[in-house]
Amino acid sequence: MPGRSDLIRIAIIALMGAALAAPIGVLELTDGARGMTVPLGGPTFTYTYRQSIYQVPVREELRVIDGGIRIDRAASPDIRALEYFRWPGSAVPDDGGLAWTAPDNATDHLQLLLTAEGEQAIDTGLRRVTLRDAFGTDASVRVRPGRAPLLVWLWSLRG
Repeated sequence: MPGRSDLIRIAIIALMGAALAAPIGVLELTDGARGMTVPLGGPTFTYTYRQSIYQVPVREELRVIDGGIRIDRAASPDIRALEYFRWPGSAVPDDGGLAWTAPDNATDHLQLLLTAEGEQAIDTGLRRVTLRDAFGTDASVRVRPGRAPLLVWLWSLRG
């Protein structure tokens, strides 16, 4: 008959198993041939890149909402890169550059065309993925929100 300490050990193991199986928010990235699951540190993440026309950095601040993605705002040191979005309103000073708040929007996924000079990256707050390193150049990468067990997050820390 198991003793009290044996029952406590069994309970701890069961709780740990349940915790590892608990779903967390992730981004699923795929180009059709390769894929990766990137854990989210919260509902927000960024997509950064070098804008191809003006060759300036841009940071898009995005948010996972109800199984979709919305862009909250974009920031860049160059107003032309922000005007390219054609959003209503205007840019405001932000951390040495400019930022423009996006109108209400949502999509179920992002489709990103990777280029050699694009310097494109996704940063979830827990992990930063340089897309060219992960998928190569001239790839089309689909980014969509999802849920995965906590174990996936722990596994992702290895790389």
